[in-house]
Amino acid sequence: MKRIHVCGGGVRALLVADIARRVEQLAGRHCLVTWAFEAPHADDLNIYPADEITAEHPPSALLVNCEHAQNSFHVADFAGHVPGEFDGDPLALRLALLELASEQSTVDVGAAAKVLGRWRATVAQWAHSPGAPLSRRHVEAAATAFGELDTASGLEVLRGVEADNQVPPGSKFETFAYLDRVVGVDITRDLGG
Repeated sequence: MKRIHVCGGGVRALLVADIARRVEQLAGRHCLVTWAFEAPHADDLNIYPADEITAEHPPSALLVNCEHAQNSFHVADFAGHVPGEFDGDPLALRLALLELASEQSTVDVGAAAKVLGRWRATVAQWAHSPGAPLSRRHVEAAATAFGELDTASGLEVLRGVEADNQVPPGSKFETFAYLDRVVGVDITRDLGG
């Protein structure tokens, strides 16, 4: 079983582990995530619960441990609200944490909330456009970034899709909806509104 150890950052470590799980699931592979600490507000941030390790899991699965270990993928803690104290959309906090480079520790939840609101409204508009395949080059670039746990670069790909006039709106819709399976900020929430 391949292993990744993620340490530091509390809920941010769980978020990085959640991204690793989502990338593996999107690729059709198994991934198990364990936590060595309590995370009472993880559900608010759309973080999947921890798994129990059993003999039934395939040996090819990726195991992500959120604990302190040698050769861990380190993430900095963040300065700001914890989910239980945050009175806005907790998925804006998720987006703000995803935008941080691994060594950064300060989040701007207000800015992330504006981006998330804009993306949800724009995705709802794109949904009314003629259908088109998702942008394969953008999906591949984002999958590479998220697969390397470089969440800030993965989100930069989404910004590139949004700004790219060569990508038709229907394709932008499909690309955002598909990549939200990794980003996990309920980007299609405003459809039909």
